[in-house]
Amino acid sequence: DKARSSKRKQEEQGNQMEAERQALSDQAGAAKFPEGDIALYKFIDRKKIYTDAMKALNLNGAVTVSFDIEPDGRVSNAKVKSGENGLMNEDALRVVRSMPSWKPAKDSNGNAVRSSKTVVVKYGE
Repeated sequence: DKARSSKRKQEEQGNQMEAERQALSDQAGAAKFPEGDIALYKFIDRKKIYTDAMKALNLNGAVTVSFDIEPDGRVSNAKVKSGENGLMNEDALRVVRSMPSWKPAKDSNGNAVRSSKTVVVKYGE
C-alpha cells in the first residue's frame, strides 16, 4: 500500500543519511589522536585525578571540553562547554591541555588544517 511504501522510503533515506554522517566522521581528513579513539579515552582515564577534595564533596559527573587541533597537531583553546563543578572543570582542562600532539586534520588537498574536537571527562563512582 501507498502509506507503507512511503514509510519504507523515509526509513531508507534516514538510514542512508546516517551512513553518510558516519562516513564523514570517519573520513581520513579528520584529526586523530595518536593510536585512535580508544587510546584517547585511555589517556583521559589515566591522566584525570579524582582528588581528595572531590571525594570529600562526593562529586560525580562529566565535563565536556572543546578544543582546537592546530595544523602542527598541538591542542589549543581548550574550553569547558559544560561541567558540574569548578574542581572537575579545572582537572578536565588540565587533562586536555596535557595531550600529546594529534595527527592534524587534512583539507581536500592533503594540507594540514585547524580543526575542533570535543571530549567528555567523567568523574566519580
